Amino acid sequence: MVNIRNKNGFTIVEIIVVLVILSILAAIAIPSVTGYVDEAKKASIIQEAHGIYEAAQVAATKCYAIDKEEFENKAAFKFKYRLPADFPHSKTNDDKVARVSDSLMSYGQANPSKYLSNSYNGASFIDKEIVKNVLHFLQSDHKDSAVYRYKKLSDCLNGKSLNEYSPSKENGFAINIFYNDKGKIEALNFARENYMVTIYNGKLNCVKNGKSIFSYQ
Repeated sequence: MVNIRNKNGFTIVEIIVVLVILSILAAIAIPSVTGYVDEAKKASIIQEAHGIYEAAQVAATKCYAIDKEEFENKAAFKFKYRLPADFPHSKTNDDKVARVSDSLMSYGQANPSKYLSNSYNGASFIDKEIVKNVLHFLQSDHKDSAVYRYKKLSDCLNGKSLNEYSPSKENGFAINIFYNDKGKIEALNFARENYMVTIYNGKLNCVKNGKSIFSYQ
């Protein structure tokens, strides 16, 4: 029987065995690595959502301290909202709130001297201060060097996932913030890379392809 081998090589059988072993190892390792990558990505998005929440709360608290009358303007607090069905906690009240959506975020980044100025009447002083602080936290207050750059002017996810709303899908991220007349950030959405983070009264949930908070007047 002739053995197909030379002194520097391997037999065909040996090569096939090695390839089978490598394919088995790859089948085991690749899902594990992918899982680790997804978990790391999710942890990063959750950390950023916490940072956005804190940046928004700092701005709202400052506004409440220096201009409490702004919070007495009931016309600004015109929204009610529903938490997404996948959020594991229930709302504890149904009071009306004010909303800072992707609309002011995107317009404020594109043209801050207009949309975030004191002379702009299309948003409250509180809304503009929250937008400034959140964009600054995200290192995105200058559109040309923004980490999170609005490629397309946006509006509000409003109950949809990132994939379901065209402007936010194109931008790759979205932010919605709700605050009450006591200067507290009550709820927040931060979506990135198809992960939807919802924060409500300090409780957090992160769901891949999850829905956002739905708000209405």
